[in-house]
Amino acid sequence: MQEKQRVVRERYIDILDSSTKLMRQQSKLEWINGGNHCTQFFFVKMKQRKQANYIFSIYDDPRNRVEGFKAVAKVMTEFYQKLLGEQNSKRTHVLQKIMETGPILDSK
Repeated sequence: MQEKQRVVRERYIDILDSSTKLMRQQSKLEWINGGNHCTQFFFVKMKQRKQANYIFSIYDDPRNRVEGFKAVAKVMTEFYQKLLGEQNSKRTHVLQKIMETGPILDSK
């Protein structure tokens, strides 16, 4: 009787273990499918945001409407080049004597 009970108990544990593994596999499958759905949703939202932030047209300096990616980029580049000005190539060097008059950090 005890031997029969042991065999039945082992069979029960094997069946329980198999069913637990099956449920884990099913839950992983559901998670993967759900995760894929979330990933697709994320990329759709990113595409919508990119299109919403895209500048389709802009007004240039004399108030003419400019359309198209390259034309808008050109107008914006020209605006910021005018705003920032040209690079100054004439720079005066700092005299070493002036640098040595105040406190100095040494490399030690």
